[in-house]
Amino acid sequence: MNYTENKDQIIGIIGLGKIGYNVAKQFEKQEIKLAVYDSDENKLKRIKNCSFLIKAKSIKGLVKLVTPPRLLLIFLPSDVIDKIIPNLLTVLEPFDILVDAGNSHFKDTELREKIAKSNSVRYLGVGMSGGIEGAKNGLCMMVGGSNIAYKIFKKRVSPILWPSNKDHACLRYGSGGAGHLAKIIHNGVEYAKIQLISEIYNFCFLHKISHHTIQYFFDSINLNSYLLSCAIKTLSTKDESSGGLVLDNILGKSESNGTGLWSFLAACEYNVYVPSISSAVDARNLDVSKKSYYKYNRLSKREEKSLLDQMKFVYLFSEKIIYSQGIDLLISSGISQKIIQPPEKVLMNWKAGSIIRSDTLNQLIEKLQRHKKDKKNTEEKSFLNISKVETDNVLEFIKSSLNKSIPIPLIISSYNYYLCKENGNRWGMMTQAIRDVFGGHGFYTKNGRKRKSIKWKSN
Repeated sequence: MNYTENKDQIIGIIGLGKIGYNVAKQFEKQEIKLAVYDSDENKLKRIKNCSFLIKAKSIKGLVKLVTPPRLLLIFLPSDVIDKIIPNLLTVLEPFDILVDAGNSHFKDTELREKIAKSNSVRYLGVGMSGGIEGAKNGLCMMVGGSNIAYKIFKKRVSPILWPSNKDHACLRYGSGGAGHLAKIIHNGVEYAKIQLISEIYNFCFLHKISHHTIQYFFDSINLNSYLLSCAIKTLSTKDESSGGLVLDNILGKSESNGTGLWSFLAACEYNVYVPSISSAVDARNLDVSKKSYYKYNRLSKREEKSLLDQMKFVYLFSEKIIYSQGIDLLISSGISQKIIQPPEKVLMNWKAGSIIRSDTLNQLIEKLQRHKKDKKNTEEKSFLNISKVETDNVLEFIKSSLNKSIPIPLIISSYNYYLCKENGNRWGMMTQAIRDVFGGHGFYTKNGRKRKSIKWKSN
């Protein structure tokens, strides 16, 4: 069936949680006709019927309201999706498009696509980024599935894409679960960037640097970073009851929804070294809610300025390293999962409305493009081209933190990653040799040949 656009076509939305609700409101604002459904009547009550929006009483009722060939967007937890897909497939027709717009694991998406395909229904796994603000003002989308379904989907959802760059805001990564794999990697980068900001905040707090000064420092980095803008808000929002900052009354244990762990597990599966991401995932498991803080003597104005100047280098260095690890994971996992987009296109997508957007991405895109054109570059040489001034400042900051017993797990992990990439190491040789001594695992030689286990000599 050929797709023809019609202004009266109705799109369906299942699930009216934080994201689904705001996406529905954005479609309504753009005067795009919608039919919506949620099993929770309280969520349905928040939506008012109007000329552009109809509430359905059941999933079957929703399907009847949506114009064929249908486009149905599902904003539900992954386990719930598995429960409703069988019911949906009994009422959907060939060439309808089912869109999983939640945080699903890419392997689950691949299985669901096969089930849908066996019923002649097109299935897209779409990782969406932008948070609640993006759902209100414009989203970044990472799409996996057939190219035909993607083109239809992109055209229909264009009004709710990141407005500054709609071309890059919705990108097809490949078939099956490629879009959700990209979102998992994106979430690993997100975890790491949040941990970086939090470690710098903690260091400042322990040195009695005022919240106002920390806020000014984050603002001075001036990267149009969405997550930095979130941090700035936390440093200025006051609790109406106490008059103090809301931040100061938050329990010292962070939570997670598991997607950061998925990125770390993907790195393990595809043999990729992502120490910044793994340290950020680990840090979420640390409960410091009952610990007391040791604060250092207040710094002089000169010392404070010097420290903040140094930390700016630390932030910029670490952010580039975090993105680099995301690229490493994307390339290695993408070979197996057939991701069709080059790293620079991925970064352009993330720049267009995702919550990990930052002007640093522009610099990395330019460096990747130059690196690709420069035939003198070897495959091993890093495209980051980090300066000695940056690394000297990072090293001094690490020394200072360790001397004062201030934990900075992500920053240290990022520096270790840089050292490994730039200087190499021999621990892989020793590790494999020891494995062969005790377990007879054999090893590969430098010319790529596999050798069977040998008899290792004692002294």
